[in-house]
Amino acid sequence: MKKIINFCLVFFIVFGFLTPRLEAHASYNYEKERIIVEVLVNRFDVSYLENIDLGDGTVVGDHDFLIIENPSSLFGSRSHDRLGYHFNTAAWITRDGVISLSLDPTRNVRTNQAARDRAWADLSSTRVGLGGHRNWNNTAAMRAQYNCHFTWATNKNRWNLEPHRTSTNIVWTALRGCNP
Repeated sequence: MKKIINFCLVFFIVFGFLTPRLEAHASYNYEKERIIVEVLVNRFDVSYLENIDLGDGTVVGDHDFLIIENPSSLFGSRSHDRLGYHFNTAAWITRDGVISLSLDPTRNVRTNQAARDRAWADLSSTRVGLGGHRNWNNTAAMRAQYNCHFTWATNKNRWNLEPHRTSTNIVWTALRGCNP
């Protein structure tokens, strides 16, 4: 009988100490993921940038975010002018270490193949575009993603090109939602 009482006493002491910790853990508010947005072109206001869809059901504004507008140390005004002709917004988004180039092409770029090709030429240029940017990588894979969005993802508000991707096969790219 004494063993049962000791067991119950130990059980209640341990359970009593664990219960507040479990409750505290369950109610802990985890810190939101940090998003960094380097804005290169923006024809709209800052709230437009906060509503950039991240492709997982969340937008930039749902997270802890930092928006850096027109980082003059990265590009001259000439780059902004050329890209602004083709895109309503263009921004590098860094989320959880993953980098994405988020583009909102103009209606002309979305509907006209020649305009799409001119926009790509300017975008990928090392002289007036982003081809020389520190985040630019895997040009052929980014081109495949860009063309995939034009051809098969016409309903997407933004074309997100992910430089860490390596697939250049347009069919594989399309089957993976343009970001294989």
